[in-house]
Amino acid sequence: MFCKQGVVLEVQKSLERMIVSGRPQVRGLKYRYVVWLPRGSSNVGVPVLRYHNLHSQDEDYHHRVFNPQTGEQILYETLDRLQFPVMSEILDEIEAVLEFYPTDGARQPDGAPEDD
Repeated sequence: MFCKQGVVLEVQKSLERMIVSGRPQVRGLKYRYVVWLPRGSSNVGVPVLRYHNLHSQDEDYHHRVFNPQTGEQILYETLDRLQFPVMSEILDEIEAVLEFYPTDGARQPDGAPEDD
């Protein structure tokens, strides 16, 4: 998803369809939201924030925030399922991070870090 200020939001969800009491239901299993700013002609990205629960060995949801000027991680925390944000909350957080860390003159990093 392309947002204002050139922000890119990648969304990946794994869903499970099941029948409960004769009614179809869908349950989210795995989520990954990665927000970054493209820099330079090679589209190398500066990370902004990341949410995911891709590690199969745990039920933790990981939340990371990066300084979009430098790519440096400034926050890491684990969340439980009830603390995991909905899309509108993620969009609000993107806006708040970019207001706090204006992106004029951001350096071009080697690339966005891998999911941890």
